[in-house]
Amino acid sequence: MILRTAQYLRANGFEIRGGSKDPRNKHSRWPIRVLNASGETIPPFACMQCVNTAERDDQNYVEVAKPADSTGAAGPYVFNLFHEIPPGEYGVASDGPLTRAIGAATRGGVGMQPKVDTWELEAGGNRYLSVGPDDIQVENSTGNVIKVMRNGGSGGLGQMIRFEVTHASYASADGNRCSDKLEDAPATVDAKVLAIECPGDSTVGVGDTVQVTDELGCFLADREAAEIDGKQGYAVCMSSAGEYGGASGKWEIVFMEWWRTVQVVTDFIVGENRITVERKNIRVWDDCDLPDEIIDGVDCQDGYGEG
Repeated sequence: MILRTAQYLRANGFEIRGGSKDPRNKHSRWPIRVLNASGETIPPFACMQCVNTAERDDQNYVEVAKPADSTGAAGPYVFNLFHEIPPGEYGVASDGPLTRAIGAATRGGVGMQPKVDTWELEAGGNRYLSVGPDDIQVENSTGNVIKVMRNGGSGGLGQMIRFEVTHASYASADGNRCSDKLEDAPATVDAKVLAIECPGDSTVGVGDTVQVTDELGCFLADREAAEIDGKQGYAVCMSSAGEYGGASGKWEIVFMEWWRTVQVVTDFIVGENRITVERKNIRVWDDCDLPDEIIDGVDCQDGYGEG
């Protein structure tokens, strides 16, 4: 019964894992079954490029080979685990986010990318970020073993920048509610990149100009264009260049500091010979003056209010 169940699951694309003592199953919660299509033996922790898929014995495998580029144009990348894979044989790979790779030992935070026509990573790009060297000893490894972290994705997706608004064109102020400012800020403004907080594959660099957008209306809505100029904030790349308006891609604002402290009156206490005004300082996200509401006084009749 158990054998028939296992055969049914395998025939329907489910992965049948080995025992818990198999080291290949300890280091990847969702291992990727690969087929070596490179024509040579793949060493442990090699960076491999996915080039196709293949069906073998009712099991689907990802065909892998040496990286033909460092951009992912020919296919995404995965990393071999502990065992070398002979030509035409099968193995298990990982796609991260944290994985071992072959490359020159380097400090943490250095951008890494596949080295074309090798199984290694080299410094450059921002597809992966180095974590540091790994002193693991592996038979038949072709170089230093390092740990790397997958970083965002191609096209700069997930990249975070710190920006400063350089120009906020004026939008319509129809329906303005405030008496002390115009609610004429647009949803998209020009901004200068001050720092790259989380690297990605985007070509945007410090000093470049991008357009940042408040898609959800949390940071620019109901603001005055004049108060936005020079304001700093953070934005994340949500789409590659050309997908949405702008040669630098679409940048969504994720934070701008608008907190401020205002004083409010919370109570009036009328005593026999004094009036006490109770006040509090409170932090608010936004505030504006509303038109004054004036209630005209009336003359009281003599004796009004006397007991």
